[in-house]
Amino acid sequence: MFDRIMEDVNCDKVIVDDFESSVEAVNHLLKLKCKKIALLSCIDNLSVGKLRAKGYERALQDNKIAIDEKCIIITDSQEDFDVRLEKLLATKEVDGILAVDEHASTMAMKIAIQKGIKIPDELCVIGFADGVWSRRLTPSLSTISQHGPEIGEEAAKLLIEKLERKQETPTYKTTVVKTELRQRDSTRRM
Repeated sequence: MFDRIMEDVNCDKVIVDDFESSVEAVNHLLKLKCKKIALLSCIDNLSVGKLRAKGYERALQDNKIAIDEKCIIITDSQEDFDVRLEKLLATKEVDGILAVDEHASTMAMKIAIQKGIKIPDELCVIGFADGVWSRRLTPSLSTISQHGPEIGEEAAKLLIEKLERKQETPTYKTTVVKTELRQRDSTRRM
């Protein structure tokens, strides 16, 4: 398995550390002097979404910042998400966003711009997945790059090793590929 896995299945796995990636992203927003950071997720039904949300919470706790439930939108319905995000951004209370999936990050940018919120001066946004749209958005989106090609390469290596080794009693390992925060125009420079 790679990227999105099931813990209770015994097999080789290649993952990124979604929890630590979220901790790093929130800490980065705090270094940029963001005071009220929202968590946005449309993938609450996936294990990676849950891990990223836990990382967000841990980073706030580690920095002795109270978790404000009004700043958390977690759902697996894009329609519900869009309505709730519209209301959150209308308050103009948040100055930082960790968006744990592509829909959440692009909608945050779109709605903020429609409401006249200046990115990154008034609102900094970090998303997950470093796809082509991250670079093409205006402003471009700062992201946690999960290094998809490296994940695929590691998964292929593990599979080839298994096929060539032919063990009677299989052993399994989990490989963690390190993520990277790619700062672009949606976050202020330090």
